Order: sequence, then C-alpha cells, then structure tokens
Amino acid sequence: FPSHDTQPMITSLNPLRKHRTLTLILLSKITGDIYLGHYVRRQTRIMNDIIPETDTEDMTLLSGSQNNLNVLAKLIFFSNYLLAAGLIIFLVLIAILPDNHIALNMMGLLLNLTAKMSYALGIGWSFMARNRMNTFLKTKPEDPHYFHVLWTLLFGIFYFNFKINRLTQPSTMS
Repeated sequence: FPSHDTQPMITSLNPLRKHRTLTLILLSKITGDIYLGHYVRRQTRIMNDIIPETDTEDMTLLSGSQNNLNVLAKLIFFSNYLLAAGLIIFLVLIAILPDNHIALNMMGLLLNLTAKMSYALGIGWSFMARNRMNTFLKTKPEDPHYFHVLWTLLFGIFYFNFKINRLTQPSTMS
C-alpha cells in the first residue's frame, strides 16, 4: 500500500485512469492498434499536465521528459495509422495482384518493419512513462507502487495501464 506521504501524489494520478486493462487490449486489437496511439497521446498529455518537469541529472533518452514523451506519443500515433493503412493496401494488392509475389513480399516486408517499429516505440514510451512515474512517486524497487522493469518490458503500455489502475483504485487509496 502507498505510504501516507505519497498519497496526494497518487491521488493526482486519477485522471490517468481510463479503461480496465482487458478493455484496452480489446480496443487495441479490434482497431489494429490505432486506439493504442490515441491512448498513448491522451496519457502523455495528462502526465505532462499532472507531473511537473524536473531538473533531474538523468536526462537520458528514456528519462521520461515531457519532450521525449510527446515525440514518442506522436510517433506511435503516426506509426499505428501507417500500419493500419499499409494493411489495407496489402489486402487490396492481394485482391488485384494475387500472382505478383514480388509486390506482395515487398509490402509484407514493409508491414513487418512498420509493426516492429511501432512495437519498439511502444516499449520506449512505456519505459519513459515508467521512469517518469517512479521519479514522481519517489519509489524504490521494493515499494508496492513501483513500476517494475520486467513487467514494463514484457507488457509495455498494457502494464502501464494496469499499474495506473492498481494505484488509483479506491481500496489502495484509502
């Protein structure tokens, strides 16, 4: 449970609570990850409003600064739309050029690269958001409200959503 001195900080995170994690996963998959781009942009805007920019000595790429989060959120948004458009184009190519294996292979390669780029951007954003939260909450790995590295790596944006929901649920806030 959060300690008494971090309670006001945790309460200030309530606007980040949007969906149950399963709902976010379903919305993401149903929309071909387009919704995930919108979710990341929303969460970035809210984080930037709630959490003050700090002058930390750790201004690395994954520091979670407002500028870094904004750039990644825009790239995720763009890459997810690009991936969805590419998939539609790929399906049209299959319909009109079923025997053109070179065109289909090239389009498949581009889609694969775009999907990997989008995934990498999502993991990058997740680590930045994680670092920003841990700095804001002044947590240590042994704290129950710490955003962990392994879960961030394995589940990315979905873990971020889960952890926000866990932190802001009424039973842990009292």
